[in-house]
Amino acid sequence: MRRVLWGLGHVWMLPFSAAGLLMTVIGGAHFRELSYDGALHCVADPRGLVRRFFANNNRWAMTWGAVIVFRDDAIMSEPTIVRHEHIHVRQMMVLGALFPALYFLASLWAKVRGGDFYFNNYFEERAYAGQG
Repeated sequence: MRRVLWGLGHVWMLPFSAAGLLMTVIGGAHFRELSYDGALHCVADPRGLVRRFFANNNRWAMTWGAVIVFRDDAIMSEPTIVRHEHIHVRQMMVLGALFPALYFLASLWAKVRGGDFYFNNYFEERAYAGQG
């Protein structure tokens, strides 16, 4: 049953995984490995467009469906960051196409309550709590 749910989750988030894969190819990221749960680990090329995203906002990684793009190889080998991003993969597997809208609404809700749009976002709080 678990494998069936895993497979359905990947199908449910397939449009975002495809977008993530396209983003990595166009934006200059390179495939490094396939993780235990079927997520693709990629690393941003220092000269690529994706790397500029990391330079501009101080982020270490980003997840699009089952594609995780890490800023560099050192970050990809950091277990807490990897766990954090895999929690986002699972969130996307459950929520699928609803995830981007719900993530945005959670950021707005955090801001309305006087918090930070990123750190007080429900999905980020869950990922930080689960990263160990």
